[in-house]
Amino acid sequence: MGQPLAGGTADCYQITTAVIAGIVAGDILLTVLLLIPVYYCTRQRDTSSNKTLNKKGEGKDYMNMTGI
Repeated sequence: MGQPLAGGTADCYQITTAVIAGIVAGDILLTVLLLIPVYYCTRQRDTSSNKTLNKKGEGKDYMNMTGI
């Protein structure tokens, strides 16, 4: 993964650009893989609940402002 530094202590490693790019790419890939199922699950739930509420005429929020 990394090479020990040439004049320093043996427990310090220099991380190469390829390793950093791999970590960033892996993070982006994992994020997208987690977002896809979450998006589809929430989309299905929102659409089904909106259809049910709209058929009954419910689900609309009204604010009572008669006391102003």
